[in-house]
Amino acid sequence: MKYLTIAILFTFSQFVSAECVKQTNLEFETSVIEKAAKHGNHGAMDIVKISMHASIKNIPFKSILLFQGELAEFWLPIATTVHGDRVVATITGYTDSIQNFEFLVTYSDGNCHLGEYGIIKSAYNKPLKQDK
Repeated sequence: MKYLTIAILFTFSQFVSAECVKQTNLEFETSVIEKAAKHGNHGAMDIVKISMHASIKNIPFKSILLFQGELAEFWLPIATTVHGDRVVATITGYTDSIQNFEFLVTYSDGNCHLGEYGIIKSAYNKPLKQDK
């Protein structure tokens, strides 16, 4: 009987430890370098970087999707690169063309899913950092 009780407690304790974390602020950062990219005869374009943690409370980064408007007709995945414990997505375009895009950052481990929306325009509303 003692072994049956231990087996039952062990089984239920696994479900408790697999519980999802509550949604938290994902703390992604947006920054812009205005007119930094020159592509042929197209003129100078802005470079927007979105940087996020590689994992949140042991839930790994899954994707970042780009869209425009609440009733978006498309959601485009954005390529990312890993820099230490951060994942960085880069978007290049003209200010008027890209500043109204929105994005969704998601994290998932198959059981738990976290997500948060952002807007590219937020990068333009920050004071510019001076390189030293």
